[in-house]
Amino acid sequence: MPWFGNQHDLADAALQRNIGLTMKELGPLFRQGGDPAELKFMECCHCLWKVDGAQLMEPFIETYFHTLPEASRNVLFQRMVTIVYVAQDEETKPAKSRGPKAGDGPAKRREKAAPTRTWAQRSEPPIGR
Repeated sequence: MPWFGNQHDLADAALQRNIGLTMKELGPLFRQGGDPAELKFMECCHCLWKVDGAQLMEPFIETYFHTLPEASRNVLFQRMVTIVYVAQDEETKPAKSRGPKAGDGPAKRREKAAPTRTWAQRSEPPIGR
């Protein structure tokens, strides 16, 4: 998805306002790679998502993801997949109560706790299997 209209300017202004760097300044950091670049890339994506959802984030990813070295792209992909799985797990958990009731001791709360699922009980296979 290419940049349309003033999207590039909007994204650049949002990044400069919230992160303190313009896209032009971020380019060399991303090309260098490593943990600082990977964390800054995730921070930029989150910033743009908060501003306008996928409308600004998608062209940013398409423009800058491939400027990162392959090792950094792999790390970012693993982090993003982890975020998706954690979010899916959170959605499937039953709603938490507002806290223990009077008279509920630790043993009573353990009885009410939902059992922890193992990888074998999940519908999706673990990564790498």
